[in-house]
Amino acid sequence: MRSALAHQPLPAEAIATRFKRTPRAGVHAVLEALEELGTVLPEDGAYRLQG
Repeated sequence: MRSALAHQPLPAEAIATRFKRTPRAGVHAVLEALEELGTVLPEDGAYRLQG
């Protein structure tokens, strides 16, 4: 996840395409958990790394 978001904010669907065997629902769940932990922030339909 971190490397996927390292250069620019991306929507969950774009992140999911980088993980060939991971269902999109799983990517959404991970992003939501990372948001709860304060690691990523939602931004205009995309996610970006905090800090």
